[in-house]
Amino acid sequence: MCLIIDKPEGTSVPETWLHNAVKNNDDGWGIMWSENGKVRVEKGFKFRGLRKWADKLTEKHALIHCRLATSGKKNIENCHPYPVGNGIWMMHNGIISIPSEHDDWSDTKHFAEYCVRPMLMKYPAMYGTPLFEGLLGYFVGTGNKLAFMNAEGEVQIVNKKQGVEKEGMWLSNSSSILAPFKGIYYQGGVRSYSSDELDTWNDDWGWRHRTQITAGSSTTTPTNVVQLYSTHLCAMCKATTTAPEDEWEYLQGVGYICPVCFPPLEKDLVKPDELSLYDLSQLPMEALRGLVREKPDEIALIIATECGVMYDPKADDDKDID
Repeated sequence: MCLIIDKPEGTSVPETWLHNAVKNNDDGWGIMWSENGKVRVEKGFKFRGLRKWADKLTEKHALIHCRLATSGKKNIENCHPYPVGNGIWMMHNGIISIPSEHDDWSDTKHFAEYCVRPMLMKYPAMYGTPLFEGLLGYFVGTGNKLAFMNAEGEVQIVNKKQGVEKEGMWLSNSSSILAPFKGIYYQGGVRSYSSDELDTWNDDWGWRHRTQITAGSSTTTPTNVVQLYSTHLCAMCKATTTAPEDEWEYLQGVGYICPVCFPPLEKDLVKPDELSLYDLSQLPMEALRGLVREKPDEIALIIATECGVMYDPKADDDKDID
């Protein structure tokens, strides 16, 4: 799931938060802060390293990230944050659907290099504006959170409302700071198992789904297990909900939809004719998503035209045919 913590100056992240965050997201950590007119970055894998830097930066405004890998190699290069140009760095929590050009890169690395960096290099003044936050929010959907810091230490968070405020800090989710889950949901409640009976973390959402009891274990598989449950943030009602796995729906670019909110509500769509990039940023989120689903070529043409890129959807179709 990953975790981002926005720690204002003069605040201290509880050690239990950091410990659980690294346990739950054990594919590397990163921390960034502004110092002497530039963003300083440290990365690592061990809890003691993160704790050391968090303690040092109590009086600094810092952003902390703990990674749970869903794509790309598990190495220091794929630990967040990523540079995105003009002295700005970015962290991400979620999963972005984006074509993969490099197997070693994570989805966040692809997004940083091919989407965010070109935008900021062409329009550097866009950082810190509602337009920048709105555009990226529309592109990644409410299931993703992005956190940026520039050389002056100015922080901008995309989809901030989808996170939580705790002890004067902002967290991209609250589950990552809880003790690792050691059990399985089944009809009638939660049954706990020893750690050697549990599978490794599920890459997508961090639940430990036990699929087989260790041979010779004194604990037996409950006979009334009917199905596994998962907890996600519903992109529609904004509630963190636990429900049977097969009752969740996932819409690309939107996120998970809980059983109560699915099928999706009917949405009012507007015509893309004569719209500008700014007009798109002012549309209600669901209306814009509907446009992207219904008229992807028209939306791509609007974006490409204002970015000075020639876009011909027919050319893409011809490439597919060849």
